[in-house]
Amino acid sequence: MSFKFAVLVAVGCCVGTAAWGQRGPDWLRSETDTNYVRDLSQDLTTRFYFSRKYAGYAVRDYGQRQELIYRPNSRLNVGIGFNYAFAGVNLGVNLPGANNDNDRYGRTRFLDAQSHLYLPRFALDLYVQRYEGYYLNRPQKWVGNWQRGDPYPQRGDLRTTSTGFNVQYILNHRRFSYRAAYQQNAWQKKSAGTLLLGSEAYLIRMRADSSVTAPAGTATPFFGGVSFDGSDVYSLGANAGYAHTFVYRSHLFLTLSLLGGVGLGFTRLQVPEAAELTQWGWHLNSTARIALGYNSARYFLGFSVVNLALRSPAPVGRSSVSFDTGNLRLNFCRRFTVKPPAFLRKG
Repeated sequence: MSFKFAVLVAVGCCVGTAAWGQRGPDWLRSETDTNYVRDLSQDLTTRFYFSRKYAGYAVRDYGQRQELIYRPNSRLNVGIGFNYAFAGVNLGVNLPGANNDNDRYGRTRFLDAQSHLYLPRFALDLYVQRYEGYYLNRPQKWVGNWQRGDPYPQRGDLRTTSTGFNVQYILNHRRFSYRAAYQQNAWQKKSAGTLLLGSEAYLIRMRADSSVTAPAGTATPFFGGVSFDGSDVYSLGANAGYAHTFVYRSHLFLTLSLLGGVGLGFTRLQVPEAAELTQWGWHLNSTARIALGYNSARYFLGFSVVNLALRSPAPVGRSSVSFDTGNLRLNFCRRFTVKPPAFLRKG
């Protein structure tokens, strides 16, 4: 990638328990069990972080047990941010010297505005993304003369657009806090878990200038011999899952969460010089979260990952088109006690 800095600004409304307790509606309030969770939203949480957002588009032929996986050339960013009460801001830039690999993976242009908002009772994931420029992952399966160290086969013409959301209700919101691990404005002091229930909706679009099922340099039959250069996936469904935070000696934590979604969806393939192929069917989606680190009243050090995977049946035999996206983060945080502004004070 180039040395040019890419400035990414993410502003999230990260709602603090105390603020909602004073001004929010009843269905958003949460009376936290302070033996398990300490709310720190009225402290100023400052952070220094590293982040890498990523995505992927895949075509799978289950009859042939083969798959094509395309990845964009994602960037490592470094940034600073803060959370206070119901507001949060992160400002990141392209890490200099860490993203100079266009020759190997190709150039990717992207806008990735995925946001993960954690309220006392709810978690909300929002996705607005556009990636242009992919490379073929694991090309040795498709390009016989490719060797490790060679540039990856590149598809600068391949572009994806994704929009969608999923929302989860946290049943055990009194004793379990997503905010502690992922938003850093709470402290989970004892182990606790919770069931999750929610809904989701997604629209995923892919376009290319030529077929994505026929990599250059291979004659292997794939995807029933069907070549397509575009796809549209619409998905609407319900989800359920479980999350648990394991705490050791009040400070060391490991948070694991898995959410599975099932919904009715529609898949359309754009076939050059032929009628488009369409299919209705059941779509399977999942959201996984992992976080681990150290937390206390003043300091936080932690690594986290959020990954969304969407799988949609394709109208060609036993096959599917898939999309995944996520965010890897390493956070260093320091909290400060500050005097709240007048509009947040009780009374």
